[in-house]
This record gives sequence, structure tokens and C-alpha cells, in this order.
Amino acid sequence: MSKSYLLPLILFSVNLYAGLKLPTGLDQEKRKTFVKSVLSSSSYKYLSLGYTLGGYEGFELSASLESFPLSKGNILSSSELKEKDYVVQNVTIGKGMFENVDMFFTFSPFIFQKDISIFGMAMKYVFYIDSENPFNLSVLLHGNAVNFANLVGAQSTGLDIIGSYFLKYWTFYLAVGQQRTLASFVGGAQGLTQDLSSANEDLYLNRFYSGFSYDFGMYQASFELQKIESESLAFKLGKRF
Repeated sequence: MSKSYLLPLILFSVNLYAGLKLPTGLDQEKRKTFVKSVLSSSSYKYLSLGYTLGGYEGFELSASLESFPLSKGNILSSSELKEKDYVVQNVTIGKGMFENVDMFFTFSPFIFQKDISIFGMAMKYVFYIDSENPFNLSVLLHGNAVNFANLVGAQSTGLDIIGSYFLKYWTFYLAVGQQRTLASFVGGAQGLTQDLSSANEDLYLNRFYSGFSYDFGMYQASFELQKIESESLAFKLGKRF
């Protein structure tokens, strides 16, 4: 199979979800738990080679899959709920801005999933390059917004420090950071809150993630494990121009 077909294959590789079900009857404590265990996992996924796109001419197009631990919300619901974890397809566009600065824009195409939408941006700055070892340090400033079936939405913003080690075609990275997640829960008869009123929850959380990337020509494949309150996985296949 030609590599040119791999990006659309990622986008069509997961069945479309229908009838997303979320926990209901959430009081404040349960809403905070839902933010920690589920919504915080929607924050921006790094999934990068570590080195920059190469200034003004660098450009990247990629497709990714990432998991959301929605099953963690089952125990919080006032009614019986057996929702499974969710997998979302995203498209990411990256652009080199300066020598050590890259910008990324990510979104979930509506044609692939109707119950969840994602939009995010990130800026990466490589501020340290070891002159003797294949290692660098970067800072990632990121923001992400997610909407679940127009019943709950969350905005996550944060700052991470990332260490990357290079070994021929491989990049291994480890990161630590903090994010703020602001979630809005819809009230009313069809809403999620216990008192049927709309509610907001605002939490600061630490996040950790690690991953690796493989560079094969103009293409790259990346895998990442993120840990906040729950674990989430992400995989990306991209092409650099």
C-alpha cells in the first residue's frame, strides 16, 4: 500500500459512534470527578518528532487517533450507564514560524463523528539544544476545546516542558506540565446536573506524558501515553513537506 493512502486510512479506520451517552444526575463532587477522569484527557496531544519543522518553509499534515476514557463516567451516573471508551479522529496542520518555533492547529472533522468535536492550537519553542548529545528541551504552550453532544464542553490550556532524545530515526520524549480545565455542564430536563441547573467547574491539574516517534523519509509515526487522572492513548501518522 502506498504511503500516500495512510493518512485517510487513519481517519476512516474507526467506526462512527452514534448515540453518545453521558452520566446524569451529577452533583458538584461528581462533576469535578468527571472533569478529572474524563474531560481533562481531551487536552492537546503532543505527538511530535522533537525537532522543529525548519523555519518558514516547514509544513506538516497529519491524522491521529486518540482515546477518551468515557467509561470512567459510568459509575458517576444516577442511572445505569455502560458507555465504552471513545476514539476520536483528528487532523493536525503544523507550520514552522521561526528557526526554533512551530505552530500547530488541530480539529476533528465533523463528517467522521457527530457527537464530539475538538479544536486546538499549540506553540512549541525549542529553548535548549545539547551541543554534545542528541537531546533538546522544549516548551509547549497549548489550548484545546472539546464538546460532547452539546451537553458538556471543556476548555483546557496549559504549559509543558518536554525533553527529547534522538536515536537515528527515533525520537523518545518525556514531558511534565500543568493545565487548567474549565468545564461547562448543561442543565435542564435533558442535562447532566443533579439540580437541572447549568454549572461550571474550574480545575488545575498536573499532566505527564511520554511517547516516541519514528521518522521514515518525509513521513512520521508517533505514539503517546498521557496521564492526568486517567490514562489516554494517541497515535499519529503525518507527513512533513
